[in-house]
Amino acid sequence: MLFQKTIRLKNGKTCLLRNVEIEDAGQFLDYFIKCHGETEYLTTYPDETTHTVEEEAAWILARKESNSDIEIIAVVDGVIAASAGIGMLKDRAKTRHRAVFGITVLKEFWRLGIGSALTEACIECAKKAGYWQIELEVVAENEAAVLLYRKYGFTVYGSNPRGFLTRSGKWQELLEMRLELDRPEEAIQEPEPVRRFPMDLTAFDRKHVKVTDQFGETYTGVASFENIDFMSSEFGINENCLRIDDDLIRESIITSVEEIEVHGSAELWAENVILRRFAPEDAETLYNQFGKDAPEHEFPGRNLYATPETAKETVNRFIEGYSNGQFYAWVIDWLEGAFGTIGAGVCPDGHVELTFHIVPHWAERRFAYEALQKALEYLTENEGFSRVIARCNPVRTEAMSMFEKAGMQPVRSHVAEDDHIDQVIFEYLKRS
Repeated sequence: MLFQKTIRLKNGKTCLLRNVEIEDAGQFLDYFIKCHGETEYLTTYPDETTHTVEEEAAWILARKESNSDIEIIAVVDGVIAASAGIGMLKDRAKTRHRAVFGITVLKEFWRLGIGSALTEACIECAKKAGYWQIELEVVAENEAAVLLYRKYGFTVYGSNPRGFLTRSGKWQELLEMRLELDRPEEAIQEPEPVRRFPMDLTAFDRKHVKVTDQFGETYTGVASFENIDFMSSEFGINENCLRIDDDLIRESIITSVEEIEVHGSAELWAENVILRRFAPEDAETLYNQFGKDAPEHEFPGRNLYATPETAKETVNRFIEGYSNGQFYAWVIDWLEGAFGTIGAGVCPDGHVELTFHIVPHWAERRFAYEALQKALEYLTENEGFSRVIARCNPVRTEAMSMFEKAGMQPVRSHVAEDDHIDQVIFEYLKRS
């Protein structure tokens, strides 16, 4: 069974979910040992691992060639950060419908959305493999894991108060949980009506919200509404959901949704792009985009991304600036990665001056002025600035066109000493 998907984590980094390969055997074994040393909630201790790299490689090959079993790893910056898999409980007529699920995540990658993404991936693979039920065991005090499983519909059907006995002499209760998947037509009973949240969830689409579910878990960020048709076809979930980062919160478990007030460099969603905060790994991308062979007119002042060192310094300075409520700096991102930046500085007279860097071949595309328009609306409507200006070199005709499409108007030109126009100043006024 094969699987591959790229996701963006809550810290802005890219994570690749894919099958573990034979070539990963050594690193995967090291990962396994490290994971089992970071928590008391797994079955074995690190020193109990006896299999070799060769045995690990053979196991990986068997998983990849299987139609019923799979092991998926999450790779961040070339490092195995997590893994999850499903396997047939027992290859017998009465038990072939049951899959066993397991997941581990390195501690440094907790709470980034990897666990949710891997759980979704394994549920998807279990359905493709024809399973009717997924089962797992979890230590009862591992509340984060229990909440994760409950979020995806797993229910407790049993427990063993003396499931584990730690080396320190402590008993650990094991909860037995299961998730029923789609069954043959004759076995399907009419489902109970899904509890509907009293408010229309579409009202929170692309809004900054705080969502609380019935298990006490809270999710904060920009929400996107996913309707029942999409959820049913993609995930087999027959209800509406709100998505925040990589978390899907089902309507039936939502207890409250609050729209929250945001200021400064808040994450902004346009139709096709996201304006997000800078992350450390953006330095390399921005150097490659703007530091190498950048046309001189792109940067009338100092090129902030001219070298890997200056790019890193710039990004770190922007990240530190986020503690200031009136600091504005965004990376323009979409499915294939970042392609520009937007910054804004507050001037002494109260207006805002915008800086805009865009990969040249993107300047004439709709995504570019869509991002610029979103920033202008946010600065005037949400932050209350009455006037935003931007300067543009007249040789950048594609950029001048983009400013106008975003709603900015040229108001005057700056004339250099040799009487040629070296800057055109554009203006955007707050709508009354």
